[in-house]
Amino acid sequence: MDENQKKDPKKVNDMFALAMLFAVIIGLLGVVVRLLRNFFDTYNRLLDAGDAATDRENTIRDEHTALPCQQIDAVVSARMSELEQKFPTSQAQQEVPERIIAAFKQLILSSLNLFKITEKDNRCNEKSP
Repeated sequence: MDENQKKDPKKVNDMFALAMLFAVIIGLLGVVVRLLRNFFDTYNRLLDAGDAATDRENTIRDEHTALPCQQIDAVVSARMSELEQKFPTSQAQQEVPERIIAAFKQLILSSLNLFKITEKDNRCNEKSP
């Protein structure tokens, strides 16, 4: 065996260097795997913390927005009731659209009657010659 080592010491050194290279590569892969695992654990913790913070922000925002909306509704209702007391809606104001609709119907009917009359006149003028 000593003779084989003496004959090929370069071959033994090359095998040892190759084994060391594989050991270093496996060690680096282990480090990369550990770093990736830590990265994903940290990422998941941040997502969970972000969701919890978002939930807290939403509940706080809902509490703060609910109160002003109720106050705004109360103020608007009070002002609307004051406005109705100062300026009550009269029957004449409610009849204005009805009068406009009736006048528009009358205008349409009279226009149609005029078209019928002109159509009859045209027929009579055509028969006359």
